[in-house]
Amino acid sequence: MARNTIFHATDPSGVALIGVSLALGRTAWLYRSDFERIDALHPDGRWGVTHNSEGRIFVRIRPPRTQRNIYVARLVAGDFERTVVRYRDGNSMNLRPTNLKHDNGGGGRPRRHSLG
Repeated sequence: MARNTIFHATDPSGVALIGVSLALGRTAWLYRSDFERIDALHPDGRWGVTHNSEGRIFVRIRPPRTQRNIYVARLVAGDFERTVVRYRDGNSMNLRPTNLKHDNGGGGRPRRHSLG
């Protein structure tokens, strides 16, 4: 199975970025260090998009051994119990930690994934 196309860039503050091409002509952007940790945890995972019942789109990775969606924002921001991850700029393709914040509510599931 083909891997997603990867783009390299640098943000205005000089931090290395990775862009991951996704369906619907979208590209998710995250720090290279976060991408490398996620890729080490799920080297065969398929990156893609999924949406909720309200039509909001989220970046996910799906490891072949589980076929379950893992939300990349939670891997970057940390998977705290009973919180929801919000995007400060409203752009769910911007997965830099400076754009992610935890808010009360949501989920309610036990902790599942972390970057370690």
